[in-house]
Amino acid sequence: ALDQTLWFYTLSLLYQIYDRPGSPEIVERKVSGCNVTLEWTSPKSTGCPILFYTISYRKKGLDDDNTWTYVNVTDEGAKQTELVLNCSTTYEFQARAWNELGGGDLSSLQSATTNDLTTSQQEARESHLTGRDNFIYLTLINHVNTWPAFV
Repeated sequence: ALDQTLWFYTLSLLYQIYDRPGSPEIVERKVSGCNVTLEWTSPKSTGCPILFYTISYRKKGLDDDNTWTYVNVTDEGAKQTELVLNCSTTYEFQARAWNELGGGDLSSLQSATTNDLTTSQQEARESHLTGRDNFIYLTLINHVNTWPAFV
């Protein structure tokens, strides 16, 4: 009789599925005069490193999607940014992380109200703002994602 031994080989494959980033979460909103500093957490890793974040904001109560202003935070390690806004105004904020595969889901909507300034503080602020360079934020839209472009 012929004795046969069966050998079983197991092949394990390790693979990683890459995807767009998860949703960051805005965890703090600090108001200082007319400025709001937003702080957020990084989304769960999906295998691709974060390239940048987009902070979206608008005056509260404006429900039209065309009323959002977009600011790209290009330091992928940054977890906060300060926005110079109008005084005595309530704003809504959202954050989105981007990697090579596109933009992830938006964070939940957060809001904050800027403070009122005295007349002298307002005049000093306006003279400071008129000396700043103007920045243009451009958003390119395709059928799948909204891609903020750097100008």
